[in-house]
Amino acid sequence: MFASKNSVRATLKIAAVYAFALSTAVACSKFEAATPLTSARGTATVTEVAPATTPPPAPSATTVSIDKVSTIYLGVAEDDETNQMWDLKMDVTHGGNKITFDAAPMFKPSIVIGASSTTIGTMDYAAQGVCGDQLCSKFAVMLTVRDTSNGTSVQKVQFWNLHLNNSAPQKELSNTAHTDVLAAYNSMSGETLGQ
Repeated sequence: MFASKNSVRATLKIAAVYAFALSTAVACSKFEAATPLTSARGTATVTEVAPATTPPPAPSATTVSIDKVSTIYLGVAEDDETNQMWDLKMDVTHGGNKITFDAAPMFKPSIVIGASSTTIGTMDYAAQGVCGDQLCSKFAVMLTVRDTSNGTSVQKVQFWNLHLNNSAPQKELSNTAHTDVLAAYNSMSGETLGQ
């Protein structure tokens, strides 16, 4: 007995989906179930754990930290199923403020930067992320904090390669002057990505 063309196609599609899910799980070391964040893309979620009794200190390499970065697979874009979408979630601490940024970049296969920003008092926070490959196993994040009252600022960038280490970035720099996270990715990875 020979299988019909439709059943063979269905079997191949299921195998392809399974292979993709397995390779993503291996690349990310943990596979997190994602809820669609389409409506939240480009926005920052701010959580103040304890109201600061004094303004946050001047932004510097020691007062601002990127505590955690995680990748969450968002699926494919509705308009084009070849567009892989990821959320790069960044947990940041500055003074008494705990902030979570969602930067949802897209690989289509050209690179698209995701960005989010927020303001707390006189502090402007801007976060960016970019994936270097379709599975977002290599990526960079950038955080810029600027005090609008006096102009002091700090920029922190991290480059991650989950194939080499999934718990710490390969490179982390402070007080850089990158124009965007793509420039940071290129300089820290030694690769050249374009848009």
